[in-house]
Amino acid sequence: MYKSILFTLIGIYFVIQTVISAPQEKKCPNETLRETCVHSLFIIGSPDSKFPDSSDQLKAFCGKLKDTDKCVKDYTKRCMSPTGRRATEVAVAGISRLLKRMCKSNERRAEFVKNAGCGNAVIPDMRSCLNSYKLSLYGAQKAPLSDKLPILCCKFHDFRGCVRKGFDRVGSQVCPEESRKYFGHIADAFQSDVFDLICSNYDADSDKCKAVVVPEVTESEETRSLLKPLRNVLKSVLESDNN
Repeated sequence: MYKSILFTLIGIYFVIQTVISAPQEKKCPNETLRETCVHSLFIIGSPDSKFPDSSDQLKAFCGKLKDTDKCVKDYTKRCMSPTGRRATEVAVAGISRLLKRMCKSNERRAEFVKNAGCGNAVIPDMRSCLNSYKLSLYGAQKAPLSDKLPILCCKFHDFRGCVRKGFDRVGSQVCPEESRKYFGHIADAFQSDVFDLICSNYDADSDKCKAVVVPEVTESEETRSLLKPLRNVLKSVLESDNN
């Protein structure tokens, strides 16, 4: 049961990385297309992107989401097995749903634009925090099986705390409480559905998290992808639960 729940909710964007390991067909495009497909979904992880801060920018962003959906569906149809395709569609739906909900009404679009100044002021901190979490996941790949889940959960708590410090850095004039909550929710959306289920035993201030040791990893060209270590660590957890 644990495996089926985790597999179904492996949401947000983790399982997109299964594209890389899926059997490739002759008509399957280069895997770099996958990165292009999802680029617009993951603003925090894209170094050349920022949050749309005007109605015109947001309109263009929302229009691009439609192209992203089409691209991802086409890629998974041609390059993945039925099981992998269904899992990827669920994964993409997590972050995509949050953004599409924002795009659906003028009121929600206005709310996004209103808070975008805060988001763009803190986005360098968000990226730095996410990069630290990414390196922890590469370390988790090298860790014993028993340490993989604690690293996965506890270091995400650290990511959340790191983002909150970014809000503190810019101050309440740039990021009032309403904006902090708004973009804190976006940051949490990376893994909240999954982590609420599987990380209940790993509270941020628990002794288990304080005892976590992450194998050292040196940042390099081989550690650029966030999706790859996320998928590999989760895959190890799933496989161990099945044995």
